[in-house]
Amino acid sequence: MELACVSCHAQPREYFIDSRVKGRLLRIGGLLHKGSEKVADYNALLNEINEMSCFPCHRVHMPAAYVQEYSRRAGQAEAVE
Repeated sequence: MELACVSCHAQPREYFIDSRVKGRLLRIGGLLHKGSEKVADYNALLNEINEMSCFPCHRVHMPAAYVQEYSRRAGQAEAVE
């Protein structure tokens, strides 16, 4: 992910794999290693990862990606006609 972001973003950013997210992923790994079956523990960590990392980028980039894909498909449909 980090390499994909720098292709457009020149300034330093926090990426999916920043230290805060890595810490939570390591905690999830620890729970898995221990064999924890407490879903609430996993959910809390996954929600934090989503809020810190996934959601901010997806909120910005997903609408543009949908428009780009829609335009691409519309262009293909016109080429067929």
